[in-house]
Amino acid sequence: MNMLADALAGLSGSPYAWAGVALLAVISAYWLYSCIYCPVLRHAEDITIEEARAAVNRPVTAGARFLVMMLIGIAALVSGLSLLYRGADPGVAFLLVLAGLVITQTEPARQQVRETMHRVVASRNAGPEVTDLAVQRLESSYIWLVVLHFIILASAVLALLVF
Repeated sequence: MNMLADALAGLSGSPYAWAGVALLAVISAYWLYSCIYCPVLRHAEDITIEEARAAVNRPVTAGARFLVMMLIGIAALVSGLSLLYRGADPGVAFLLVLAGLVITQTEPARQQVRETMHRVVASRNAGPEVTDLAVQRLESSYIWLVVLHFIILASAVLALLVF
């Protein structure tokens, strides 16, 4: 534990660390905006009901993007931790760990939002009860995604203030 504290000493003075936190703040604000102004919740979606039903009925909903993003996130985490272990610039290491953490923690939530958006559009002709239930699931998926971003942001700011 002392080695980690020594490696992160002076982290708050690193411009890379603060740039990562600033970027995360922008991304968090974007997802909050997306939650408030979701086109599916405002009935302005750009996919048809048939396309949404086809997406819902696919056997595997997570595509290649999900796999690539998760691999990038894991690679960033491992790279950042190995840089910390080697005693490299703690700001760059923190930036990589932060990026990896954000990707690996939020990508499944983003996938859930995408799936739920398709479910809302697919349920438009199924009746008001089904659509209301799908809308509630979409709202809760968005809230979870936004909360995840802000929890990671608050943790990153706290880490910078401590070190």
